[in-house]
Amino acid sequence: MIPTPYTLRVRSKVDGDPDEFGNVTSTWVERDWLVHGYVEGPATTEQLGSNRDLSVVSYTVLAPAGSGVGEYDEVRVAGEWYAVNARP
Repeated sequence: MIPTPYTLRVRSKVDGDPDEFGNVTSTWVERDWLVHGYVEGPATTEQLGSNRDLSVVSYTVLAPAGSGVGEYDEVRVAGEWYAVNARP
């Protein structure tokens, strides 16, 4: 068994109680995620027009299979929340 020495924070959107009009509300539920490691990928920059640049920072997370993190979740790495960008 490979050890999982790192802990990241994951939040998932779940349906909450209906509001006063009967519409379903959403809320975030946070939990710990034990992972083998994570690494920051190279930052990419794209020019979108004059004086507009897009910078993308991505992380690769090494985690056990079946950890329950999905493509609609968000992961907190280095103090910032990032959307999961693929099906784990």
